[in-house]
Amino acid sequence: MHILIHGEDTFRSRAKLHAISQKYIDANLGDTNLAQVDGAKAKSDEIIRQLWAMPFLAPKRLIIIHNLISQGSKDAQSAVQDFLPKMPATSIAIFYETEKIDKRLTLFKTLNQSKFAEEFTVLDPYKLRQWASSQFQKNSVTIEPSALEFLLKTTGPDLWRLTNEIAKLSAFSKSSQALTLDDMKNLIHSEPSGDVFQLIDALARRDLKTATTQLKGRLASGDNPIYLLTMFIYGFRTLLIIKDALDANPKTIAITGIHPMVFKKSQAQTKSFSREKLEDVYKKLQELDYDIKTGIINSEV
Repeated sequence: MHILIHGEDTFRSRAKLHAISQKYIDANLGDTNLAQVDGAKAKSDEIIRQLWAMPFLAPKRLIIIHNLISQGSKDAQSAVQDFLPKMPATSIAIFYETEKIDKRLTLFKTLNQSKFAEEFTVLDPYKLRQWASSQFQKNSVTIEPSALEFLLKTTGPDLWRLTNEIAKLSAFSKSSQALTLDDMKNLIHSEPSGDVFQLIDALARRDLKTATTQLKGRLASGDNPIYLLTMFIYGFRTLLIIKDALDANPKTIAITGIHPMVFKKSQAQTKSFSREKLEDVYKKLQELDYDIKTGIINSEV
C-alpha cells in the first residue's frame, strides 16, 4: 500500500502526515516499525531495503519517504517505480513531498493514481477565512470581522504564520471581549522583526544582558510592549509543547501547528529547561499579562 501527500500548503500536508503516523504509532504500541527515509539523499538500495523489510511483532510496517519525487535521484525514482508492484502487503509507504513536483514524472503519475493520493493546495480566501475562524473558536476567542480581515491580509494564506499569530492573539485576548482592529494594528506586524526572535532566543538561553539590551532597543524603536509580551508567551508556549512531545516520543515526526524550522531550532533550546521550569516561566508570563491588562503594573516596566 502506498500513500502520496504533497502540495504547496505544507502546514496542512504535515498535519495529515502527523495524523496518519500518530494513528499508526498508537495502534502498534510505539514506533518500532516506523522508518523514515530522506528520499533526497538516499540511494535506491537503501529505499528498497526499507520497503522490503518485514515488521517486527506487528502486522504492518510504516515507511515515510521524504521528497523522493521532487529531489531524489533518477536512479532511486526508477528503482522505486519498478519495485512498487512487488512491495509486500505488510509495508505501508508514505511518499511525502514538501517541494514542487514535476508532475510529468512517471513515479508521480503512478503514485497519484492511488485513492490515497492527496494534494494540499493553498486555501482560497473564503476557505482561509473559515479555517482561521475555526481556530479562534477552538481557543474560545472571538474576533471582529474587520480584525479578521486585517489579520488575513497581513499573513496571506501562510498557515504556519497565521497559526502563530492566532496563538499569540489568543494569549492576549480577554475572554469577555472580541479582538478588535486596533488590537490587530498593535499586535500584528506586516514583517516580523528578526530582532524580536533574537530577543526570544536570548531569553531562552537565559542571556539576560543581551535580552535586556535588545528589549530596550525594541521599545525604543516603537514596538508595543503587549506585542512583545505576546511574542514571549508564544515562544515559551512553543518550547513547552515541544518539550511535552519529545518526552512522550523522542522520535516525534511533526508537531501540528509548529513550523519544522521552528521545531528544529526550539528542540535544542528545550534541553536547557526542565518541564517544571518551562511551566513556571509560562505561568509567570501569564501573570504578567494579567497584571498589565488590569493596570497593576506599567506595560513597559
